[in-house]
Amino acid sequence: MTPDREKKASFAPPHLISGQSLAVDTTRLPNVKSIDDLAGLTMGVQQGNTSQPIADRLVAGGKASCVRVYDYGSIRTALTDLTTGACDAFMKLAPVLIELIKPIAGVEIVQRGISVENIAIAVPLADAGLLRHITAAQEALEQDGTLQSIRGKWLGDPHIDQGLAQDRPARAWRVSHH
Repeated sequence: MTPDREKKASFAPPHLISGQSLAVDTTRLPNVKSIDDLAGLTMGVQQGNTSQPIADRLVAGGKASCVRVYDYGSIRTALTDLTTGACDAFMKLAPVLIELIKPIAGVEIVQRGISVENIAIAVPLADAGLLRHITAAQEALEQDGTLQSIRGKWLGDPHIDQGLAQDRPARAWRVSHH
């Protein structure tokens, strides 16, 4: 959920609160531990993802050299580029990036919690009835433990706020204003 997206759709309450994470090939770049270590390096992001404005701000602030934007369907290329040096670091939502890098030797998550982002179901702005139904169903699934079970199974943490299990940096970028 972002302010721009909230102009185009209505959202149910967040079912997950996560944030951007940073992956690098730690065998190639062992000194990169966070976004503070990206000077002179190229960051990769997927076109249109919430990581793109964060990466752009890092470049504008002199913390990284440039941003390489990959088409949405090119995520495997982007992650392979970490090992070849065509891209030095890649930023994406933590739960997704953690899974995507598992088969890539040497590539690790070096930082989580770069941003705080609410993940929620979107419906058309004019469909208040659908939003009520989705919200009610989501509340029931939260109350009976189903959503906690799903988050625990797939993310390893049953909490809505995935940042509760880690130390969050003091200056995380907030993407949603809910």
